[in-house]
Amino acid sequence: MSDHRLSAAIVAALQSVGLACGGGAGWPGLNREGCDNFVFTYESFPQHSSATADLVAVTAEGRRQVAIAVDANGRLVVRDDEALYRWIDHPETGVLRDVQIVSMHTCSTEPTCPPLAVVAVGDGGSVLRSEDSGESWVVLDPATVADLRSVTFFDGKRPDATRYRGGVIVGNAAILRSEDGGATWSPVPLPIEQAGSLREVTAARGDLGDTLIAIGDDGLVLQSIDGGLSWTIRTLDTDEDLEDVIVCDEYDFDPGPIYITTAAGKVHWFDEGALQAPITPRAPIADFVCGEIDYVDSYS
Repeated sequence: MSDHRLSAAIVAALQSVGLACGGGAGWPGLNREGCDNFVFTYESFPQHSSATADLVAVTAEGRRQVAIAVDANGRLVVRDDEALYRWIDHPETGVLRDVQIVSMHTCSTEPTCPPLAVVAVGDGGSVLRSEDSGESWVVLDPATVADLRSVTFFDGKRPDATRYRGGVIVGNAAILRSEDGGATWSPVPLPIEQAGSLREVTAARGDLGDTLIAIGDDGLVLQSIDGGLSWTIRTLDTDEDLEDVIVCDEYDFDPGPIYITTAAGKVHWFDEGALQAPITPRAPIADFVCGEIDYVDSYS
């Protein structure tokens, strides 16, 4: 990513925080009275690579110092022990579009933590899986040649209450599902009205992991509450192409607002299941993150 693009992303992120905390005409549902009385410290550290590349997707786990990215040409980039980023050799596939670590399981014995499983997806039904934190990869057969654009993982629960590490991949008129941490995948049959061009999928956290939201072109929003086995359309009052989605869980048992961005940076959102008035931020939104911000200092 170029310095200019990185700066723009940081500005958009910081303006988003200001809108969320500022009250008034900012982000409905997220305003917190007095939250502008806090001082937040932002620190950044330069990371180096062996070559210049724009990155389009990244996944990371801090304790193991693992980070894996996809560049604009669909190649995989990994972070080594010297905090240098380098391209990694992997089997030839279609252009890769997304990469995700399968499980962020806790490890308290770093640096002897076990390696992580990782899945990358892309064009022409490309699915790659690594079991050594991205150092080596194998090609999986997902039983589709559709262009695949996004992958997510979640903690699922079957009707008999047994748990599993689930995964969902979305793409061009395609949804794939896994119950074994991405080792195998199977297509989910879709009715014609749901078989649109899907661009992003995300899962709620904790005990809500079975709840998934997928978004795509022409305002298409799909929701699953059974770990991706079945999907329903959520009506969105737009035919714009959608770019990103996040579920801001307020509690593990209580889903919070769902935020969706368009290609133009406008924000559509649901709260308690109801569609709310769209938001047009001062700066187009490039990405989302939901979570707690640590208290640093305050003044009266």
